[in-house]
Amino acid sequence: MFFTPARLARGFTLIELLVVIAIIAVLAGLIFPALTGAIENSRRTNCLSNGRQLMAGIIAYATENDGNLPYSNQGATASGWLFAGGADMTKQATIETGQIWPYIKTANVYKCPSDRPSDAQLALRPQQLSSYCMNQAVNFYTLASGQESGSSTDLKTAKIGQFPGKAICLWEQDEMPDGSQFKDGSGNPVNTTTHRHSDGTVVISFDGHAELFIPAQFAAEKAKDGPDYPADPAQKGGPNRLWCNPRKPDGHQ
Repeated sequence: MFFTPARLARGFTLIELLVVIAIIAVLAGLIFPALTGAIENSRRTNCLSNGRQLMAGIIAYATENDGNLPYSNQGATASGWLFAGGADMTKQATIETGQIWPYIKTANVYKCPSDRPSDAQLALRPQQLSSYCMNQAVNFYTLASGQESGSSTDLKTAKIGQFPGKAICLWEQDEMPDGSQFKDGSGNPVNTTTHRHSDGTVVISFDGHAELFIPAQFAAEKAKDGPDYPADPAQKGGPNRLWCNPRKPDGHQ
């Protein structure tokens, strides 16, 4: 197909226009998936970086508190890593009341860039501050002592040195339609995880390492015995990187 000056002067035929449109459609089909993949890769890299920064804040807090970890915010009424006890979990400024905020001081670090709920979906989440949750193992899968009476002065948490470095401290909550997994700032291994990163979730270990798990890996990890833990032969499915309660031989609740 040659477009000479004379040909251009009389315009394009319908067939020529259809050929051009078809070429554009093919090119778009090749470019758009690659562009979408590049955007998600960038968001995933950002999310991994967020996890490392949050864990750095947790480690800094523990360093300044005799090795004691911040509370997971389990139950929402006692102060913890994400917010002060009883604070409004729907107000973004509440994040500045959390125990690790002095070491982070950047609100965007608490949110995965791929966690983009609609207004209606967000409204169903009791906790709207963070995409990430802290393993309730840091407080032995139990509520803070005195929490029922409104006290937050007797928080019992483990020391960071009680966990193997590769035990998992943080992961991304599952964005279920009912928002039920965003109850507070804590997470339990019985929960499921997000699929937002090309069917994967970011997990962060106590040593500060961040990695991507597909849901099948998350499920397999919490079901297996961990070789780096004081294993109890009578127990199955723990201790492991997720079930890592330092007070229990099997790492469970």
